[in-house]
Amino acid sequence: MRALLGALRAELLKQRRSPALGLVALAGLFIPSIILASRIKRGAALGPGQLAPDLWLRLWDQHAESVTLLVLPLTALLATSLVVQVEVRSNAWKQVHASPLPLGAIYAAKLGVLLSLVAGFFAVLAGGIWLAAVVPALAAPGAPLPAAPFPARLFCWRFAACFAEVLPVVSLQFVFSLRMKSFLASLGVGLALWICALGAMSWKFIYLIPYGYAAMDHLLTTGHLHREVPFPLPWLGLCVFAGTAALGFALYRQQEDRG
Repeated sequence: MRALLGALRAELLKQRRSPALGLVALAGLFIPSIILASRIKRGAALGPGQLAPDLWLRLWDQHAESVTLLVLPLTALLATSLVVQVEVRSNAWKQVHASPLPLGAIYAAKLGVLLSLVAGFFAVLAGGIWLAAVVPALAAPGAPLPAAPFPARLFCWRFAACFAEVLPVVSLQFVFSLRMKSFLASLGVGLALWICALGAMSWKFIYLIPYGYAAMDHLLTTGHLHREVPFPLPWLGLCVFAGTAALGFALYRQQEDRG
């Protein structure tokens, strides 16, 4: 445990110079900023909607499609590749492996940083959705503040489902990034799988492509996709994540050239 905490502390220090943090913040605010600008433009016309009890649910629906189909998987792809590339860019892998830290601690620490970045994305997104509801009331005369309180429990459940569904993207991209020294090569493989997942949504066995779980869940929930899946997608995402993370560690230990 002490070794894991030391490795995690070192990874967090390294990420202060990485663009991954800025990427996560910008990605989390991207869709909320667009919706916020649209709502400010509408101004006082928002009045009845601001007082509706389902305001927060409607706001989530406005965000969900773009987030699950586009922003979330791309953020996971880019953030994972950037975190692994910290050592590649500075040619520091040999220094990392020369430390007294066991390989398991190094691997788990990097994976833990990636999971914290994804969790940070959802925290920023929640703040952006809250701002999209409150700021128009402050910026536009005649627009009231939301009448319904922010449903923290509802958003936690929805974010937890999306978090579980994007975990396979993180673990698979982590494996690709560790095996491929080229940033563009690992990113290209991830983008190709993501595009394949979006293009094959009507395929009977689409659940075999883990890069589309979040998008698939949204399309199933909204009725735009009619497809049977063997397990609930959040649980399927957790299972795929566990399996691919374990496989990635096994490959990492056997890899002769770790940089």
